[in-house]
Amino acid sequence: MWQRIYELKNEGMDTTRLEQVISGDVNAAAKVFTDYDAKMPLLAALWNRLYTIDFRGYESEYQMIYTKLKDPFAVDDITAAMDRLEKAVTERQKAIQVAYDAEQKKRELDLKRYNLEQVIMSWRSKGYKVDDLEALLKEDVDKCREAVAKFEATVNLLWDIGKRLQSIDYRGFETEYNEIRSLLFDTSKVDEAKVKLEILEKKVQEKVQAQQADWQAQMLQRQQWEEQKKKEEGAKLQEEARKAAEARLQAQQDWEKKLAEESQAVAKARLYLNKVSAHMREDQPDYSPLGFYLGDHKFVVDQNLDKLEVVGKVSTGLFQDHLFMVSHFMSAASLPQVSDLVNYFKRQGDSHKSTGQYHVDCIIMNRVSQPCIDAVVGFSHANCAALLYDIADDKIYFNPKDVGADAYAGYFLLNSKPKTLAEIFKPVADKFDIYYAKDIVANYGMSSDEVDNMMKHLEGQNKIFPVEKRNKSFSFA
Repeated sequence: MWQRIYELKNEGMDTTRLEQVISGDVNAAAKVFTDYDAKMPLLAALWNRLYTIDFRGYESEYQMIYTKLKDPFAVDDITAAMDRLEKAVTERQKAIQVAYDAEQKKRELDLKRYNLEQVIMSWRSKGYKVDDLEALLKEDVDKCREAVAKFEATVNLLWDIGKRLQSIDYRGFETEYNEIRSLLFDTSKVDEAKVKLEILEKKVQEKVQAQQADWQAQMLQRQQWEEQKKKEEGAKLQEEARKAAEARLQAQQDWEKKLAEESQAVAKARLYLNKVSAHMREDQPDYSPLGFYLGDHKFVVDQNLDKLEVVGKVSTGLFQDHLFMVSHFMSAASLPQVSDLVNYFKRQGDSHKSTGQYHVDCIIMNRVSQPCIDAVVGFSHANCAALLYDIADDKIYFNPKDVGADAYAGYFLLNSKPKTLAEIFKPVADKFDIYYAKDIVANYGMSSDEVDNMMKHLEGQNKIFPVEKRNKSFSFA
């Protein structure tokens, strides 16, 4: 038995009880030794349990338990002390969690207040009266958020009233116009502004009706004049024959003049194409206005007598999509009908639709007719941007509502810069100028992978910074 005591002492165990009974009855001592060994597994389990407790702040309790863990006969006391320690630790963790939750709630409230402050400041900068909103924000954030929503709805009503006001020919009614306009930044005056606008619209309508009546009277007078004129034309037939001969001679002279102008137009077209080519090379961002990667694109100028054009072909190793930019001269003789112009652009777009490519085409003409201008301004295609440059007037025409044409027009407007990605994506930004990848995919023909790669590239150049990675939102720097 003494040998067993020595072994236990060498292991650091408390053997006081064993030493007390070893000199007494042998059977009683054997029973104590047996109980001692039987409690050893329980003591080992308590050791393992103690290791799992975060005892920071309870070092004295931990030390007391640790000291008793040398005596198997103290198992019951150790168990009770360990239960108390675990309970205290659990309650402390709950208190920490409660404090953390309270802090998180405060941060969320502060964030809501900050966001509302930004919205209210934006409205104030635009001239709206927001004193009531600012006072309510200091009192109750949730009520202020509801008030902001109502305020925004009222602002939209005022905005609609403003658009109706802008569409009116208010000449002669400047006083009424200015009075209504002065109400457009006071949300408490929306009903008054609406009533005054309806009155003004009625006055304008009555004025238009009066003008139409006057026009009809003038038309009647003209009709009477034309009838009188027809009676006099019989005596002028000989004079008309002479004028017809002169007209034929003038037509021949005009045709010769037109040929000379056409030659000059070709020279002007070549000069314009050289400028476009240089403009394309000067403004080569990593991404085109519609989000195509432009890492390795090249522009090639092809100018000859049969085919005068500048062609920009963009290819990339990251994606299979391509972008073609084309600008070429087309004489009036080669485009006799407006329908030919529309069909030309439509064929270009349809031919690139199946491959997922995008085609930007600027046709150069001399003295563009109004029907041609109307056709181009009204043209829109998902895979083709149509532009028309008039050499004679030095003007370029396109559909500003077409995303592609508006985006790439900057390459053909020699006195401007192509639009940036921030300007192109602006229509899908929320009111806080935050952009979401899903909105860009839905509105600009880009895939999710293309948008992800674009965001990584721009973030690496510090041109954007992420707002929330979970929903892939960001803002431009």
